[in-house]
Amino acid sequence: MDNETANALYDKLGFLVILGLENSIDFGIDLNLWQTTPNFMGLKLIPPGLHLISYSSVDKTSQIGIKSCFFHVFEPGQLVVKDWDVETESIVDTKLSADEQTSLKLNIRDLDKKLGAYPSGSDNSFLRWQKLTRFITPDNLSYCMPKKTVISNGFNSATSSSYDEVEHIKASKKKFAQEIETLIPESNKATIIPDHKTFNYEAFNFNIIDLKSSFDPTIHSPFEISKYSMDKSYLLEKTLSNYKPGSVGLLGEMQLAFIILLIGQNFNGLEHYKMLVGLITGCEMLLSKTNLVLSLFIPFLDILQTQLLECPPDFFTNVLTMDNFLIQCLKNFAVNIDLAENTSDQMNTLKKSFNYLRSVFKKKFGVDLPTAQDIINEIENDPESEYAPTIV
Repeated sequence: MDNETANALYDKLGFLVILGLENSIDFGIDLNLWQTTPNFMGLKLIPPGLHLISYSSVDKTSQIGIKSCFFHVFEPGQLVVKDWDVETESIVDTKLSADEQTSLKLNIRDLDKKLGAYPSGSDNSFLRWQKLTRFITPDNLSYCMPKKTVISNGFNSATSSSYDEVEHIKASKKKFAQEIETLIPESNKATIIPDHKTFNYEAFNFNIIDLKSSFDPTIHSPFEISKYSMDKSYLLEKTLSNYKPGSVGLLGEMQLAFIILLIGQNFNGLEHYKMLVGLITGCEMLLSKTNLVLSLFIPFLDILQTQLLECPPDFFTNVLTMDNFLIQCLKNFAVNIDLAENTSDQMNTLKKSFNYLRSVFKKKFGVDLPTAQDIINEIENDPESEYAPTIV
């Protein structure tokens, strides 16, 4: 590479420098992972955009520690400086002053041999990464990521989530109610039981989705309650109002949860991912709205296809199809698509996308997804069939 080309790349691409790192660690960016040498100080030539840095300490017996990660949106030519904390064996925000960081950037060529280059090989890892993250916005990160961490937008495989907080609050309220059952008059109990509206700044702040509460008993009739117990359209519309900008925000959170699970090895990502997939595939009524077919349902299938193509077979078998959740969701979706009152071109595109997804299941994992007609025929012949719809 000549100097002119090198200078152009140094102006357009990003750098990550980690100061104080003396031992080898497992280190990765996006879909790439390596074990470093003691001379390693970071990465160069990082394409602009969102990236995930992941790492694990490695002890003298080659035992790998907990997986830690952080997201960063690299600007063209940006230098990001971090420190290695020897005591906690973690990457933390740097203590260098702004002037010291500027000086480091001006002399970045001095570190050239100690910086690994972002991979640009034939596996197209960056293009694959872009597809996996194209809907994730800065709003997704600022809302969902833990606020109190050793590094901005950081987490590890043990980071809890807002779902854990909800379960804790439910358990606390139940225990408190039991304790005061014999002590407090019935009329006063509602005012005594604490509300527990607290925020855990060290946890993922996912938008809580409860598929079992997909209707509002204060406004819905018994018929509507029965309908929305099966059809999650009311809950999806209500949920979309929590996102900015609507469908893009929800799809971004779906991609974020998947990355947290696949690369960050944090199963709280799976919990939220399952809720989002169940919510979207559980809708029938909203499939009649062509604008949502275009802005939500078609991109959802594109995202799911991309994610499945990145899944190792054991990850698919042991994680994504655990408790048969993904297969059941897609069976429900197949029927909902077939029953939807929508004959638009967008709906035809959605059906083609679903058929392509069926081919991905067959080709990569050897799994046959039944057609909607297969499922309907089976249900008509046997109401107790495995294809019968379930309330989730």
